[in-house]
Amino acid sequence: MPEKTNSIRSTLPELLQGNADWDGRVVNVQVTKATEHYKEIRILLSSSDASKNWDLRTNIREKLIDFINNNYPEAFAKIRIKTI
Repeated sequence: MPEKTNSIRSTLPELLQGNADWDGRVVNVQVTKATEHYKEIRILLSSSDASKNWDLRTNIREKLIDFINNNYPEAFAKIRIKTI
């Protein structure tokens, strides 16, 4: 399988461009936990106040989930429920 070149680190600045809530000071991706089953990431972003930062974080979170689903669909666990 060919290696994918799109990463969260390279995509995040693109997602922030034009977002009025981002003040341009901080953008960072940190892996805060890694196990054999998953990686936990933390996205750091800055805004001029807490309300804008909340809006920014929720907006970017949704866009990153879409990015992962579109580029790495196997990354999210699939849960199947069998009904009787």
